[in-house]
Amino acid sequence: MTTLTFDGTEKCLKDWLEDEGIFGIWSDQPNGVKMLRCGKQVQIHWSSTKGSLWVSGKADAKRKMEKRLESALAEVDVDYADFDLVE
Repeated sequence: MTTLTFDGTEKCLKDWLEDEGIFGIWSDQPNGVKMLRCGKQVQIHWSSTKGSLWVSGKADAKRKMEKRLESALAEVDVDYADFDLVE
């Protein structure tokens, strides 16, 4: 798997994931990490300081989510970081 990164803001990340149909419950983790719990089998983690994006959880669910995120990131035409500038 390639390294996934998201360099926008937390709000932009949440908006982007929602646009991709990825929902769940957010929580703050140590070291500036935000975690999205998507059901009982998979979690998405994002380092707000480094922009790193990674997935944890049960093997099958984890692989599916990693592929989904890779595909979605490859298709992003708009810099979500810009959305916070437009009100």
